[in-house]
Amino acid sequence: LIALEATRTRLYERLTELQQGGLSLQQGYALLRTRVGGDATFLARACGIPAASATSLDKAFEDFVGTYLENSDLPAVARPRIYLRVSDGGLGMHSVAATAPAANAASWHSCIPHILKRMELPTVSALTTASPWCAASLPACTLQIQLASGDPAAIVGDPDISASQRTLASAPLAAAAVKARALIATTGRAAQAAFRSAGGPGSAGWLLPPSLAPHFLSNPAFRVALRTRLDLDIPCQVGLCQHRDAAGTICGHPLDAKGQHSRSCRKGGWLVKKHNSCVDELAVWCNNNHAYTIKEAIIPNANPDHPEARIDLIVQIPGHAPIYVDVTIVSALAQEPMRRGSTLKDGVACELAARAKQAKYPGITVCAFVVEEHGRFGEDAMNFLKKVAPQD
Repeated sequence: LIALEATRTRLYERLTELQQGGLSLQQGYALLRTRVGGDATFLARACGIPAASATSLDKAFEDFVGTYLENSDLPAVARPRIYLRVSDGGLGMHSVAATAPAANAASWHSCIPHILKRMELPTVSALTTASPWCAASLPACTLQIQLASGDPAAIVGDPDISASQRTLASAPLAAAAVKARALIATTGRAAQAAFRSAGGPGSAGWLLPPSLAPHFLSNPAFRVALRTRLDLDIPCQVGLCQHRDAAGTICGHPLDAKGQHSRSCRKGGWLVKKHNSCVDELAVWCNNNHAYTIKEAIIPNANPDHPEARIDLIVQIPGHAPIYVDVTIVSALAQEPMRRGSTLKDGVACELAARAKQAKYPGITVCAFVVEEHGRFGEDAMNFLKKVAPQD
């Protein structure tokens, strides 16, 4: 345990040194996530980790994650999200306190039949009588199995019970997710909507190790993205919006702490630039995966009332009919999605935008490639990505 604590401390120190020497925050974060993914598992399975030590390890880890934000500002409401699954709106990190007891119980469960056979003992009760170590360790393991299985009569080592580390860890992780949602609910409806909007498959792909040019984020951009995902205030969002239109008129709208206005301001072509950059990257990705694309195509039959109607992309996959793709970025915090229940249901903003796109092009089947500002992809977007992506 002392060695594990020392290894983690050295990891934090080394990453800090590397980042001071020029390593980007995004790359440092990816290294951190990889390195602590299972560094405590062997120790937990071999001899267990005391609850107080596990909590201490998690606290030190959370504090270091806070260094990726300005002034290490990681409030209590954001800490549980570090360990939530990415698809649930979290960061997908490994919690020692949540997984160590499950790892230890799973290890005991798989070993006990061999121990009983080797020691020629008939039951687990006989083992606990013969071994003070087993007497001290097995009750907690049995409790873990009972909680995970829902069977109060379950006993550790029972060959008729399946008790892997994954199944045993699912209960505490699910309980942690419920607790996190309840904590977020106390901070308001907007926070609930933002939390749901940060979930779903692919919503945090930018947290993976970058490998291509479009993947790399500057340090300020990474901090803003991380704060947005965790629904934290963005320090630079103060004063009035300085975006200008073509005539030079300043927007002047008060900036909100979460950056919602900055992401949706219509002055100065920001929304158009954001939209076009997404279309461009999607086209490049399709072309790299052997799909031919045409951008900004006029589709005369798409809308009888607007023969000049344009579609963002026509994607031709060999052997398939053309796919008409229209890209849009929406906010789950906008008035209509909030009114329609984005605080209580996943993907409401995506659904509303997809319906609007389909109504805009009644003459064709349009693929509404919708992405919510906090990261969630719409259903059509996910289906499209799966269709174009290589099978492997």
